[in-house]
Amino acid sequence: MASSVSPDQYRRTGRITAAFERVSPLTDYLIHHGFTGPDAAVAAQGRLYGELQLQVSLLAFMDCFRVIGWLILAVVPLMLLVRSFKVRRKSSGCALTPR
Repeated sequence: MASSVSPDQYRRTGRITAAFERVSPLTDYLIHHGFTGPDAAVAAQGRLYGELQLQVSLLAFMDCFRVIGWLILAVVPLMLLVRSFKVRRKSSGCALTPR
């Protein structure tokens, strides 16, 4: 196993391979329900591709959510370290006065 590939990626790849092994039974199901052979194959691949896209979208959302969570956890201590700053105001009117 290469060091740059996580075990999770191997598990996901196995699931994708298992999903594409379902094309034949899904094609047979669609043929049984009135599709022609080529149309059933295309529809089965499209259905599995759509399911794959849904899963990929969920995984991407989870990754972004995790990153945003870590960023928030990193910023909270910084917010506690920063004291409230007081803005010094000049008592002599507007800064844009004619000379």
